[in-house]
Amino acid sequence: MNLQELHKKYSANKVYSYMSRYEELFKDLKDKEIRLLELGIWKGDSLRMWRDYFSKGFIFGVDKDAKNMIENESRIATIQLDQKDIEEIPLVEYFDIIIDDCSHIGSLTKKSFRYLFDNNLKPGGIYVIEDWLTGYYPPDKNYEGTVYVEGVNHLSGMVGFVKELIDDLAIKKTIDKIIYFEGMVFVYKK
Repeated sequence: MNLQELHKKYSANKVYSYMSRYEELFKDLKDKEIRLLELGIWKGDSLRMWRDYFSKGFIFGVDKDAKNMIENESRIATIQLDQKDIEEIPLVEYFDIIIDDCSHIGSLTKKSFRYLFDNNLKPGGIYVIEDWLTGYYPPDKNYEGTVYVEGVNHLSGMVGFVKELIDDLAIKKTIDKIIYFEGMVFVYKK
């Protein structure tokens, strides 16, 4: 099954249009023994989707809510942990793919990225940040109080962090490439 079909099968809580982007960029990994970590799993349906898509992969999920933990399912493990405490993650694993679909708060997304990208993502691995467009939400729906004003640069929040990745590409030399799409960004580690 392709990701669109698996997304429907499990009613995964993801933006449906993301599936074609994932399919495009993950197709070469589909039949490999990958290790995937997803931050923010809600009911765990996306973990099941990833498990079935990556037929040889092992899927880990992190969420702060105990009710979202999955037990006794093949090739899936979950950990209860708040994103703000990401440095306490009890994993010494190295992942091929890390997906952040967690808080959508720029400071927490940045903290997770900095820690996991450096410590838990394999060289050549892919770090995905979903829903970075939350930085453009109107004030009543915005997570950090940063409001989009046309022509004004975001220096904070999700948008500001995603823009910082360009600086990292040029300065830190740990990023191989970045692919931006509406709502998601794929960061490839050197």
